[in-house]
Amino acid sequence: MKKHIYSIIGLFSILLATIMMSCSKKDEIINSSKLEGYWKVVYYIENGNKITTEDHPTWPEFNNGEITLNFIHSDVETNRGSISGKTVTNSINGTYTIKENNKISFSVFTTLINEPEWTKLFKINQVENYVKGTHQLLLNYDNTSIVLERISFANKKS
Repeated sequence: MKKHIYSIIGLFSILLATIMMSCSKKDEIINSSKLEGYWKVVYYIENGNKITTEDHPTWPEFNNGEITLNFIHSDVETNRGSISGKTVTNSINGTYTIKENNKISFSVFTTLINEPEWTKLFKINQVENYVKGTHQLLLNYDNTSIVLERISFANKKS
C-alpha cells in the first residue's frame, strides 16, 4: 500500500514539475510588463533627490510643458513594442524591448530642437530597467529614475 501511495505522489510530483517547466519566461515577462498606454513624466529622482518641473520650469506653450509617451506592445514573440511621444518641443519615435528581471532597452530617434533644462534628465536610450506600479512607471539608468504617470490605458497618437 505504501508503494502505491509513493507511486502516486511520485507521478503527481513529475506532473507538477512538467507543468511548472512548461511556463516560459517570455510569458512571465509579457504578463508583468503591461506598459501599453499613454504616460507622462511627472518628476525625476537623481541621486536620491526629487526634481520636478517646479524646480526647473518648462515651456507650457509646447506640449503643455510635458514629456508624454505612448507605449504600444506589438510583438509578443520578441517582447518588442513601439514608442512615440513628445519631449516638450521634440518628437520621439522608436522601439523598446522587454527582457528578464524587468530589464528594458530603448532605441529611439528624436528631433533636436532646443529643450527646457528639465528635459535633460530624460535619457531614455540609457534606461536599463523599469519598475511598474498601478499608475506609475519608473525607468532607471545610472543613479536616475524617470518617474512617469499613466494618463490612459488606450493608445493615442502623439
